[in-house]
Amino acid sequence: MTRNQWLKIGIILTLMLALGSFALMAGRAQAQKNASMAALTATNLGTAFTYQGRLTDGGSPANGTYDFQFDLYNAATGGSQVGSTSTQSDITVTDGLFTVTLDFGTVFDGTALWLKISVRPGSSAGAYTALTPRQALTAAPYALGLQPGATIQTNPGGYTLGIIGGNWNPNTMDGDVL
Repeated sequence: MTRNQWLKIGIILTLMLALGSFALMAGRAQAQKNASMAALTATNLGTAFTYQGRLTDGGSPANGTYDFQFDLYNAATGGSQVGSTSTQSDITVTDGLFTVTLDFGTVFDGTALWLKISVRPGSSAGAYTALTPRQALTAAPYALGLQPGATIQTNPGGYTLGIIGGNWNPNTMDGDVL
């Protein structure tokens, strides 16, 4: 073979190797995208949220274990209870601070709600003492109101986010409403 023929074969092999590498990278990118999509659609958010509070006992920050009851109401005072009572037993309170996870189910629909908190010492079987005032719930728990089928429009990027069956669908990020 001549030198030109070897050069052509070398160029062809180099191009084939480059195209093969490109196809392999594209395949890996698609596999990563598929894995990411599977991760996005594999779990649901749920309805629980975290509440952090500060408890005083006799005017000083509380320390020890306490039992709590949490209720949602549709008014700051009076009103009606929304959902069921969440009882949390033997919650550790340190320097007055405590954290609990609350789950009232699918009660967040944009209606203003207040959290009633009642407490008793953790070693007690006595009655709970209601703390006042009730705590207004704001922004974060209301994100739970975005149930399947919701459409968000007019965001800063001008996109419409479609939520289908509780799963984010990035293929609808072209401005179309689902």
